[in-house]
Amino acid sequence: DPAQGSAVKIALPQDVQGEAYDYPVEFFDQRIHHIERRPPTSAQIERLAGLLKEAKRPFIICWGGVRYSEAGRALANFCKKFGIPFGETQVGKGTVFWDHPCNLSGIGVTGSLAANRLAKEADLVIGVGTRFGDFTTCSKWLFQNPSVKFVSINVAPFDAYKMNAESIIADAKLTLTAVSRALGAIAKQKGMQLTYHHHMGTGVQTSEEIDRLMEMTDPELVGLLYDTGHLVFSGEDHLAVLKKYVKRIKHVHLKNVRFEMLEKAKREKWSFLQAVRNGTFTVPGDGGLDFVPVFETLKSAGYTGWWVVEAE
Repeated sequence: DPAQGSAVKIALPQDVQGEAYDYPVEFFDQRIHHIERRPPTSAQIERLAGLLKEAKRPFIICWGGVRYSEAGRALANFCKKFGIPFGETQVGKGTVFWDHPCNLSGIGVTGSLAANRLAKEADLVIGVGTRFGDFTTCSKWLFQNPSVKFVSINVAPFDAYKMNAESIIADAKLTLTAVSRALGAIAKQKGMQLTYHHHMGTGVQTSEEIDRLMEMTDPELVGLLYDTGHLVFSGEDHLAVLKKYVKRIKHVHLKNVRFEMLEKAKREKWSFLQAVRNGTFTVPGDGGLDFVPVFETLKSAGYTGWWVVEAE
C-alpha cells in the first residue's frame, strides 16, 4: 500500500543479534513487491476540473507525494500549461527545477514572500501529495481568502481529507495528466485551443519529452507550440520535431540563435536565464538558423495559425 508503506528500521540488542535461530528457508526467498498507481475516477476529475474552471487565483502546493509518484515533470507541465503558480514544501523541494517560471520556492513557515503572498490570496489551493501540516499551512493561518477552497490529491485518505478538502484519493501523476486532458476538453467546448509551449528549464524541453507529452494527450484537445529557439538551445533537431508534429502545431514562435553565444553559455555553464540576458536569442536574420525550411514545411502542411517573431 503506497499510503502505508515506508522504510523500516529494526534495531536489535547485541545479545539478541548473537542468538542463532533456524529460520524457514522460504524467509530468504526473493520477493518482488509491486506498488500499483491508483488512478482517479472520472467523477473526481470532473469535480477537480470544475473547481479549476471557476477559480480566479489557484495555487498548488508541491509536497513529497510528487517525488514519490515521480510526478515532477507532470506537475511542471501542468503548472506551465495553465499558468498556475506553486510553492514547495521542504520534502517537495527539487522535484521541479528551481527556475521553472511558476516555481515560487518554499511555502509556509519557512517559505518565500512571493509564495506566501499568493497563497494568502488564493481562492483554490491544490495540495499534491501534501499532509497540510503546520509548517506548510502556518498552523492553518496562511490561507486567508474567505472564499478559499481546498483540493488534496493524495493516496493516503487520512491526509486527503485535511483542511476539509475535496479529496482526490489517487496517484499524483495520473491525476495531473487526467485533469489536463479534462481542461483541454473544456477549452474545446468554448472554442479555444489548448496549446503547450515546450520550453527550456521546464518539464518539456527535449524531443523525448515532447514525444511523451504528445503520446499522453489527445490530439483533438492539446496542440503544440513550435519554438525554433528553445529546440535549438536544447540541442534538438528543430526541423525533425516540426515535421513529426506539424499536424498538431497550433502556434509558432520564431526566434534565431547566436551559436557563438550558445557555445559560450554551455562552456561557462550559464543558467538559461543568464544565457538569454547575454543575447543567445535574437530575431530571424541575425543568428545562424535558416528559416526557409521551416516556412516551407509549415506552408506545405497548410498551417494557418499565428506566427510570432520574438526578440529576446
